[in-house]
Amino acid sequence: MELKLFELEIFNNLLGTIAEEMGSVLVRAGFSPNIKERRDLSCAIFNSDGEMIAQAAHIPIHLGSMSFAARSVATENLCPGDVFILNDPFRGGTHLPDVTCVAPVFVDGKPEFLLASRAHHADIGGSTPGSMPLSTTIHEEGIIIPPTRIREGGVLKETLLQEIILSTRDHEEREGDLRAQIASLDTGEKRMRELLEKYSLLKINNAASGLLDYGERLMRNAIEKIPDGDYVFTDYIEDDGAGTRDIPIKARINVTGDTAVVDFRGSSKKVRGCLNAPLSVTTSAVLYCFQCLSGEDTPLNSGTLRPIEIKVDEDSILNARYPSAVVGGNVETSQRIVDVVFGALAQAIPETIQAASAGTMSNLAFGSPEDTPADSSYAYYETIAGGMGGRSGANGANAVHTHMTNTLNTPVEAIERELPVMVESYFIKKGSGGAGSFPGGDGIVRQYRFLEDSHVSLITERRERHPWGTQGGEDGKSGQNTLVSGKEEKKLPAKCSIAVKAGEAVRIETPGGGGWGTPPAFLTVDAHQDIAFHVRHYKRDFENPEVPCMITLPGLRQSGVRVVFNTVFIHPKHKPEGSVAEAMAQLDTYDDIYCEYSESVFQIKNRRDIERLGEEEKIGFFTLMEGADPVLNPEHILEYHERGVRAVGLSWNNRNIYASGPESDEGLSEQGKELLRQMNALGITLDLSHLNERCFWESVELTELIPVATHSNSRVLVDHPRNLRDEQLRAISERGGVTGVVFYGKFLRKGQGLATLEDIYAHIDHIINVCGEDHVGMGTDMDGAPIKDFPEEMRHIAELRTLPDYLLGKGYSRGVVEKIMGTNFLRVIKTNLEKVPDDIE
Repeated sequence: MELKLFELEIFNNLLGTIAEEMGSVLVRAGFSPNIKERRDLSCAIFNSDGEMIAQAAHIPIHLGSMSFAARSVATENLCPGDVFILNDPFRGGTHLPDVTCVAPVFVDGKPEFLLASRAHHADIGGSTPGSMPLSTTIHEEGIIIPPTRIREGGVLKETLLQEIILSTRDHEEREGDLRAQIASLDTGEKRMRELLEKYSLLKINNAASGLLDYGERLMRNAIEKIPDGDYVFTDYIEDDGAGTRDIPIKARINVTGDTAVVDFRGSSKKVRGCLNAPLSVTTSAVLYCFQCLSGEDTPLNSGTLRPIEIKVDEDSILNARYPSAVVGGNVETSQRIVDVVFGALAQAIPETIQAASAGTMSNLAFGSPEDTPADSSYAYYETIAGGMGGRSGANGANAVHTHMTNTLNTPVEAIERELPVMVESYFIKKGSGGAGSFPGGDGIVRQYRFLEDSHVSLITERRERHPWGTQGGEDGKSGQNTLVSGKEEKKLPAKCSIAVKAGEAVRIETPGGGGWGTPPAFLTVDAHQDIAFHVRHYKRDFENPEVPCMITLPGLRQSGVRVVFNTVFIHPKHKPEGSVAEAMAQLDTYDDIYCEYSESVFQIKNRRDIERLGEEEKIGFFTLMEGADPVLNPEHILEYHERGVRAVGLSWNNRNIYASGPESDEGLSEQGKELLRQMNALGITLDLSHLNERCFWESVELTELIPVATHSNSRVLVDHPRNLRDEQLRAISERGGVTGVVFYGKFLRKGQGLATLEDIYAHIDHIINVCGEDHVGMGTDMDGAPIKDFPEEMRHIAELRTLPDYLLGKGYSRGVVEKIMGTNFLRVIKTNLEKVPDDIE
C-alpha cells in the first residue's frame, strides 16, 4: 500500500531520529577525542538488501559507502543477536581506520533490517601512529578485517575483540570505542523494536520502499533542472606521497532529462602511493555532490543514487583493487572528486555551484615513537578545517570542515588533556580565501608543540595548487606545513612521516576557499591631492585638462579612488597676508566641483557621508588644510570647520604662529596648543606630515583623535627631513593612526636614478614591518611636483589601479592590499568623525 506524502515524512523523521540517537550513544560512550569531540562517525539503517533507508546527518564520505558494507554483511548467514565487524575497503569499507559494525534486526525469524555504526579509529595498527602512513600497499595501513562475526547470538567474542585491540595502539581507547559502536547498535535495535510495536512490519517496509522511491523522485527533479549536455572538468592531486605527481581526476557529466552519467574514465590509473580510492568512496563523493543539489528535504537514502550512473576504469585511482594503498583516498581523493564534479556542474548551473573549498582534510596523525611498546603507546588523528568556497549570494565560511568531512575541530582542551602536546597557536588565517563578489572563507593556522618525542604523519593537499575560484572569482591561497625547531623553520612536504623531538613544533596552515564572482574593485583612499590649487592656478579643467597633469576626474574614476584627502594648500607667495583669501577661494573651487560634478563627487563632513560610500558610486572628498596659515587664531578654525575642513596640518615647511616645519627647529606655540584643543573638540584630524620633529612629538601627545601622516615616507630608507623615523612611525601606529606613502621621487629614493614601483613597495613594506599592516596607506601627492619626479609607472592617477596587482605579486594577501589601498585610512576617518559634535554636524 502506497503511503501518503505526510506519512513518508513521518517515517523519514522516525527512522532518522533512530539513526541520530545511535550516533549520540556512540559519542557519549566513545573513549577517543576522535569520536567524543570530532564526531568522526556515522550511523544508518538499511533494508534487508543493504539499501540505506535512513542516515543521520553525520559524515558525507559515509553517505553512499555504508551501503557497500551493509550489502556485504547481508549475504552472510545472519542470526539474531549477531554483530559483524569489518573495515576491508575492498569488501564494503573505505579505509582501514573506518571500522563498521553491522547488526541485523530480526522479525518473525527473518533479518528485515540492518543497523550500521561506522567510526574512524585513531589507530588500527598501521605502520605509523594514527594509521595514516605513506603506504604503498594496504598491509602497511593496519589490520584488515573482512566481514567477521564479532558477536554471535548476543554473546560477544571476547577473544576476537582482544585480537583486534592488541593489533593496534592505545588498547584501552580502541576497546572503548569498539564497545561504544556495539552499544549504539543495541540502542538502534531497541528503538526499531519500539517502532515495530507501534506500526506493523508491512507498514514500515512500505514506508522504507516509499522513502527510497521518494528520494529517487526528488533527485530526478533536481537533475532535470540542469540543462542537458556534456560538462567536463579536470583537477589534480598534487602527489601520492610515493613519487607520482600531478595526478589527473577527470569528470565528464552527461545530463539527459532526469538522469546523469558521471564518467571518470580517463582519470589516472592506480598510483603507487596511498591516494587510491575504492569504488565505495567514489560513489559517496558523487552522491554527496548531487545531494547538495537536491536540497535539505531530500531523504538521505539509496534511492537518490538511482538516477545517477557512475563509470570508472578498472583498477584505477577511483576504483582501487586489492592490495592497493587506500588510506589517503578516502580523505583526500574524495575531496578532489567533489571538486571535479562541482567544477563540471558549474559550467551548467553557475549560479548554483560554489567555488572550490579547501580541497583537503589536512590529515594529521601523531603518537608515540615507533619503538614504543604497543601497550604503553598512544595515537591521535584529526582533520583540520579550512575555508569554504564562496557561492552566489553568500561568502564562504571561515575555518570549517567542508564536503566529505563534516567533523568538528577538536577542542584544544581535549587535546592537551589527553595527549603530551600543547596547541600553542590556533587562529584564522586572514586573507587566505579567494577574492570575489562573494569571497572564499579563510583557512586556519594550528601549531602543535610536542612535549615528548613523537612520530608525526601528514597527508595533505592544496599545498601547491590553489582551490579554484569560479565565475571570475580568485583562487584561494594554498596551505603549508612547517616544522619549527627552536628559531629554525623547515617547510614540510604535503605528505610526510617524520620523527619529532620533544620541544619541536609542527604548524599546519590550511587553504582558503575560492571566490565566487568577479571581485569588487579595491576601495582606494588617496590621502593627499592638491586639486583646488591646480584648478585655480594652472587653469586646469578638472574633467578635460588641456595640459598634461596627473589628477583628473576621469582618472580618479578609472583608478578606483573612492576617497580623496582634497587639500587647501597655500603657496608661500600668498603667506601671510593672502592666506585667508586663498584658502576661501580654494574652498569655493571645491564647492563649484561638488555642484558641477554632483553625480560623481561629494564632500565628506560627517558620519552619514561615510555611509554614502556604500550606497553611491561617488568619490568622497575629505578636506585637509595643509598648513594652518589661513587660521588667524585658534577660534577661527570653527569657520573652516563649517566649510567642511576635517583635517589640518599645523604647518607646512615653514614657521607660522602655531608650529614649525622642517625649516625651523622651534616647537609648538601656546596658540598651536590651543588650536589642537579646538581641533579635538571639533573632531578635526591632525596631519603630522610636515611638522619638524619637536612639533611632531608635542602634537602627537596633545591630540585626542587618531593622528595621521597623510604623505610621508620612511627616513630609514631615505634620509630626508620630510620623512619619518621609525619611532615616529610607531608613535602614529600606537595611537591607531596611518602613514600614507607619498609617491614623490625625492622622498622615495636616495641617490641617482628615477624612483620606481619597487621603491613605493619598499616604503610600504618597511612601514608594515615597523608598525603592522593596519597602519600604512597612500597619499600620492600627484601634481605636488613635476610629473618627471614621479615613478614612470605612476604618472597619472589612473595608473593607481595597477598597484594592487603589483602588491599581490609581492606576496601580500588581498586583505592586506585592501588595507594599504584604502581601508586603513577609511577606518581613521570613520572613527574621528564620531568625535564631530552633533550640533555642528
